[in-house]
Amino acid sequence: MRKQGIYTRFGTLSIEELCRFMGFGKDMIKELTHRKSVIFSGSLFSPEFKRHFNAEHSTAKVEHHPEERGKLWLMIDGVSDSDWFRNKCREFLQMVGIKPKQNQAEEHGKRKGMKL
Repeated sequence: MRKQGIYTRFGTLSIEELCRFMGFGKDMIKELTHRKSVIFSGSLFSPEFKRHFNAEHSTAKVEHHPEERGKLWLMIDGVSDSDWFRNKCREFLQMVGIKPKQNQAEEHGKRKGMKL
């Protein structure tokens, strides 16, 4: 059986490797690799932000990627793991009084200028 992987900006990781890297326990990883939902609380490591984020009563599940056939992705609380970490980072920044950067799509809409 061929292992399906998740593409990250750090390369392709198997579901198992990604979950282990983020901090899921062995039992949870086993459930996730069988595509079952797991409810968890604790700390997950973000490779993108190189820090841990806390989760309380969150749900994780591995699902088929909606746009890329044959690819899987990890969903946490109904969004992709990368979006979940971005949301957590944004919440943290707001909590400590730092205005988070706007994403490029929002910034682009506010720019004045000529489109080519």
